Amino acid sequence: YRINLHLGGFLQSQKRRIEAIGVMLASIEARRRLVLHLMRDRPWDFFAVRFNSPDNVQHQFWRFMDKNHRYYDPSCPQELKNAIPTIYQKLDETAALVLEALPADATLVVMSDHGAGPRTNKTVRLNEWLAGREYLALATSRTSGGLGSKVRRLARPVMEVGLSTLLRFLPAEVKQGIMKRLPGAVSRTWTYFRFPDIDWSRTRAFVGEIEGIRINRQGEYPKGTVAADEYEPLRDQIIAELRELRDPSTNEKIFQTVAKREEVFQGPYVKYLPDIVAICVKDQYNISSRVSRNWKRNAESGGLIQTEEHWRKISGSHRREGIFIARGPQVLAGVEKPHFEIVDVLPTVFYLLGLPIPSDVDGRVLTEIFDPALVAERPIQVEIVEPDEDRGSGGEIYSAEDAAKRIDDLRGLGYIE
Repeated sequence: YRINLHLGGFLQSQKRRIEAIGVMLASIEARRRLVLHLMRDRPWDFFAVRFNSPDNVQHQFWRFMDKNHRYYDPSCPQELKNAIPTIYQKLDETAALVLEALPADATLVVMSDHGAGPRTNKTVRLNEWLAGREYLALATSRTSGGLGSKVRRLARPVMEVGLSTLLRFLPAEVKQGIMKRLPGAVSRTWTYFRFPDIDWSRTRAFVGEIEGIRINRQGEYPKGTVAADEYEPLRDQIIAELRELRDPSTNEKIFQTVAKREEVFQGPYVKYLPDIVAICVKDQYNISSRVSRNWKRNAESGGLIQTEEHWRKISGSHRREGIFIARGPQVLAGVEKPHFEIVDVLPTVFYLLGLPIPSDVDGRVLTEIFDPALVAERPIQVEIVEPDEDRGSGGEIYSAEDAAKRIDDLRGLGYIE
């Protein structure tokens, strides 16, 4: 039984890819057997299992199924073309067996944390766009050869290893003390070292991660340039320009949503997110922080969008829309809910279990999927939870060895580099 499934060693040839399909099917079968065993022989009130094969197969095998994909090969073996349907058929069979084994009063929920679709390999070089608009400044030949820039280039690998090692072995209470007294200090310092070719003294905005744009505010970053009274006007200006940004090849707008972070997210940690959140249209584009040596030529030739393969050669990528299916004695049949948020699932499960909803939990109970008699009989209860800055300070969840493995898992899935 494998908790997580890596296919890295099965993607070098068509023969090995066919073997990978067998590995995924075996993984589903192993989980099915374990789930049915635990459901039958152990007491439980709430039972959850995660199948990661859908994510794996869609990332790696989309191009074999999709005739419109740029890497589709009509001559590839039929097993590869059928890889995604094969995995889903096995999952359907598994869901049927689980449903058959459930007690009569149980509710089954099938959900995904995201959807999937073809990866277009269209990459938006937002830092290059910012440089072209003079929001971001690159070091000149004179400054790029300076001692500071050289030190940052040399320090980057040392910082990467040093920070990861330090954070791995520092006691939990020490790390929590650092984050409490210096919130964001580690990430902001790392941002400074990560981009040695940026002239921070002349930079007002930059892309540090794919979620959006950060403003180089005074007091927030080592060489912040944007004063407090300049912050909102600058955000408004960049947002207005991003909303009009178009793909030169299609003349379609690139971004579906461009907004201030507090307009999209809520809670006490919003201040640590990028100042401007940018969500691409239909997830058709990838956002990159990369700035190439030819960025000026790219900007002049309309090369804001580049075609770049993912470093793991994946052909499918995530979509914001996932699935949610519920079946049980208290769930209405045939109800279609065209849109709700993933954060609504947790309070809905709490409600099904007859538990009060903690007041600091996001989302709402999806009362419209339940029998009205149940909703009338069981009003939603809320448990008031007082803010506690020290919550979660009970110690490490993982050992140093397990934490290192989790980091490797995330790197293998493409969430971190």
